[in-house]
Amino acid sequence: MQNVNQAHRRKVLTAFARLGVLGALGPLAWAGAGKDKFAVGFIYHGAPNDLGYNQAHAMGARAVAALNNVEIHELSHIPETKEVLAAITLLIEQKHCRIIFATSYGYFNSFVLEAARQYPDVVFLHAGAVYRQGAYPGNVATYFAYTEEAQYVSGLVAGLMSAGGRMGFIAAKPIPQVLRNVNAFMLGARKANPQAVMTLLFTGEWSNTQKETAAFNELLDKQIDVITCHIDSPAKLAALCEAKGVYFCGYHFDQSTIAPRFLLTGAEFDWSHLYPDYVQRIMSKKDWPRSVRTGFAGGLMHSSPYGPLVPSLVRAEADRQREMLKSGKMTIFTGPLKDNTGKLRIAQGQKFASTALELEKMYWLAEGIIGDLPR
Repeated sequence: MQNVNQAHRRKVLTAFARLGVLGALGPLAWAGAGKDKFAVGFIYHGAPNDLGYNQAHAMGARAVAALNNVEIHELSHIPETKEVLAAITLLIEQKHCRIIFATSYGYFNSFVLEAARQYPDVVFLHAGAVYRQGAYPGNVATYFAYTEEAQYVSGLVAGLMSAGGRMGFIAAKPIPQVLRNVNAFMLGARKANPQAVMTLLFTGEWSNTQKETAAFNELLDKQIDVITCHIDSPAKLAALCEAKGVYFCGYHFDQSTIAPRFLLTGAEFDWSHLYPDYVQRIMSKKDWPRSVRTGFAGGLMHSSPYGPLVPSLVRAEADRQREMLKSGKMTIFTGPLKDNTGKLRIAQGQKFASTALELEKMYWLAEGIIGDLPR
C-alpha cells in the first residue's frame, strides 16, 4: 500500500511539473540542508520581506530555524490556487518536510485539507481557518491571533489624533477575519470621538499596489487624515502617508522604517514563540493543540511602538485600554451596537468576547463606517 501511495504522489508531482505549475512557484529558500535534521516547510502568499503579513510569518520561521537539528524550507509567492498543492508536494517529496505551515487564508479549503488526507504522516498547520472538532483530519491544526484587540487600540489612537474625525480603511476581502478588524478600529475611534466616521474601500486582493494606491488617492480626495488597512503588505501605503503627511496605523508588522514620522501605532503579529513550540512538541511526539486563538494575553500580537507625534496623554490612554483588553476587563463587541444601516447587531447587555463564534460569522459594518459589503 505504501508503494502505491508513493507512486501516486510521484505522479502528482510529475503532472504539476508538466503543466508548468512548479516553475511558477516563485523564489525558493532552502535553509541548512542536513540528512539527520527535522525538516519544516513554510508557504507564503507574498514576499517574506514585505514588511507585512508574510514577513511576520517569516520571522516565526526564523525562530524555528534557530532550533537544534531543524532545517526550514520556504516557498513564496504561492497564490490561493492548485499551486498550493504543488508547493506542498514539493516540500514533502523533495525536501522531506514533516510539518507544513500554510500561512494564507485561502490555502485551507480545500488545498490543505486535501493534502492532509493524502499525507497522513505530515502535520499541517494553517493560519486563519476556524478549527472544527471532528470535521478535519487528525494531522491538521489552525491558529490565529485576535488582531481586532490591537486594531481597537489603533482606532482609539487614530480617533484621538484625527483633527477632522475622518478616517479611511483599505481592506482586501470582506471576510469575517477582516471585518472584525474594520469594526474594531471604528469602535476604538468612536470611543475617542463619538462623531468619527471612516470610509471603507475594498481592493478584492491581498496584495495589489496599483489598487491600493488608487484607494489611497480616493481617500486623500475626501480629506481623510488617518489611514489604516488590512492587506498583505502595508509598506506602500505607509510610504504614501509619510510623503503626504497623513497619519498611518500599521498592520501585520512594524512599518516605522517606512513612515518614521507619521506612523501612529499598529497591530503586529508575533509568531516567534508559537511556531517553535509547535515544532518542538511534534518533534518530541508530545500532544500539540489543534486550535490556538488568543489576543494580547497570549502574546501572539502586540501594538507597534508609538510614533513621535503621539503625545504622552494619548499613549497613556491607549496603554490603559490595552491593559483592560489584556486582562479581560473590557470587551470590544459589547451591546448595544448598531451597524451602518441602523440595524441593531448586538443587543443591550450582550457581550461577544474575542472567543465568541458569532464573531467568526461577522458580515456587517459598524455605525460610522461609510461603505457597503458585497451581496
